[in-house]
Amino acid sequence: MHIAIVTNPVARRTRPHLTRWVADTLADVAKVRVVATTHRNHASEIAADAAEAGLDAVVALGGDGTVNEVLQGLAGTETRLAVLPGGSTNVYARILGMPHSLVGATSILREAIETDRTRRVPAGRANDRWFAWCVGYGFDAVVVEEVERHPRMKRYVGQPSYLIHGLGARMRMRDEVIRVHAGPARPEGRRAEAPESASVAGAVVICKADPYTFLGPLPSRMCPEATLERGLDCTAMTDLSLRSLIQVMRKALFTRDVRSLPSVTGWHDREHYDLYTDHPMPVHTDGDPVGSTQHLHVEVVPDAINLVV
Repeated sequence: MHIAIVTNPVARRTRPHLTRWVADTLADVAKVRVVATTHRNHASEIAADAAEAGLDAVVALGGDGTVNEVLQGLAGTETRLAVLPGGSTNVYARILGMPHSLVGATSILREAIETDRTRRVPAGRANDRWFAWCVGYGFDAVVVEEVERHPRMKRYVGQPSYLIHGLGARMRMRDEVIRVHAGPARPEGRRAEAPESASVAGAVVICKADPYTFLGPLPSRMCPEATLERGLDCTAMTDLSLRSLIQVMRKALFTRDVRSLPSVTGWHDREHYDLYTDHPMPVHTDGDPVGSTQHLHVEVVPDAINLVV
């Protein structure tokens, strides 16, 4: 097997000696080359070149932003995606059952490459951007955007930086409205449900896996019924008051019934969603800010990701 390891040199756990150790470990079962990213979307370019050259797999060694960039170049191709935890949160790696330890995850990946263990799963698309497990529109995307604007705080404070920026994001988004049009439920042998529409507050998340993110060891279950193999779940807030945000955070972190709150609504296992606003709102895909839009079309694409797991 021929593989490329795409590494983000500024990620928390991708120091040169660790990257060399990963490459040496995988070199026992594959022909390996390592490419370090140098600019935004570089990982997408590397992955697309690897797919065009017919490489068997690309390993994303970095945080979730690196995974999302690599996905842009691999989705819909035969070249497989592998993930190793190199960032601070590593949500997708943990969704796939990888240990948080880079040593343990590399051992599992080595075995998967040696035994040619693969798995086809759907991917999502948000307008023209692929995503592996989640999209945030409005409030969550504003938080992510602010965190990325203050990389030093993110590096030294870690995940609490998201909570700090969340207070400012609430003030910015508290009077916003998002109109959600939920597409039909996937049939799976039964009649599809009719589309539904609702106007909600400026906070919508769409997931194709659970959990949505992590706060330290605690999973945030904003879409607790979502799975990699099914369609898209959507959870939206109808009230962005501080009290409602605290209730949602507590429910998401400590229970699996966030939608039982009166300030939360949502849909399960849908083929697509269309989100509309009166002016452009920020979007993130897999925790990576990708700009702003007034209309966000989110859909599930079957079998778009070929995983080495």
